[in-house]
Amino acid sequence: MEILAYKMINSEQLENERMDDSVYLFYFFSKLKLDRPPFVELQRALSIFFDGPARSLTSEKVMRALQLLEVELKQYVEHSGSSQTCLNELGRIQRDVSVKSDEAAHHESLLWWRRVTMSMVNTAVRMGSWSVALALLEKLRRRVTPGSPHHVAYEVEVLSRIGKVFLQMGNLDEALRFFNYADASDKTRMQIQPGIERSSRCLLNHGLLFFAQSRYREAMETFNVVIEAERRHQGERQFAFGQAESSSAARFSASASSGEDPLPVLFCGLDNEENVMVSKQRN
Repeated sequence: MEILAYKMINSEQLENERMDDSVYLFYFFSKLKLDRPPFVELQRALSIFFDGPARSLTSEKVMRALQLLEVELKQYVEHSGSSQTCLNELGRIQRDVSVKSDEAAHHESLLWWRRVTMSMVNTAVRMGSWSVALALLEKLRRRVTPGSPHHVAYEVEVLSRIGKVFLQMGNLDEALRFFNYADASDKTRMQIQPGIERSSRCLLNHGLLFFAQSRYREAMETFNVVIEAERRHQGERQFAFGQAESSSAARFSASASSGEDPLPVLFCGLDNEENVMVSKQRN
């Protein structure tokens, strides 16, 4: 996808034609997936983009997405205080995201707010700022409309993440409590959608807890169940987040081909990695 997007960018520029600026999302999203911390190549590519002529031809929403990505990468710069700088700048972006009265605009702004807030959670966890991460996750948990189509699946995800923060803190009792809350929400999800399986996210939660409790055999058995379930879901284009949505890449392609806005797919969800498994790269 990166090579194809790169060719599209350069061919359009050479022909002096106005192209669909969502191709930049394809390009930088691909580089994000293929690069690794400290993301030197990705940061260099973004810097070239922001200093180049393409910036003036890029829509406000695409620019916002790429500027958010640029800020997120600051936590990987190897100097003292880089993570705090990243967290502070993300907080500024979060405050700038306003809730609109128009229903469609409200939905979009809420997605942006969630995306930025989840990035703040990830940064706080990297810093070991557990109280900050938990406070932000609680805000995420509260800012959802009960009865909305993905409310229950969203709740399973946020409760799981709260439990994992407690797990990283070493507070296994609180981790278990929130994992049990996630299980209860998942049971509600299965009642609403008869025939679907237990969330792989919930299974993974308990596998991680078993591992933290030094119950390694039970942990490995649980992880194996998760792996097999996710392989099956991937083959069916069903993933752990609600088990009713396709992967980010697949949804990105579908939205692009249908003319829908690809931004909510790549940059406005709860996180930019909704699947519990990481795809294996081929040599």
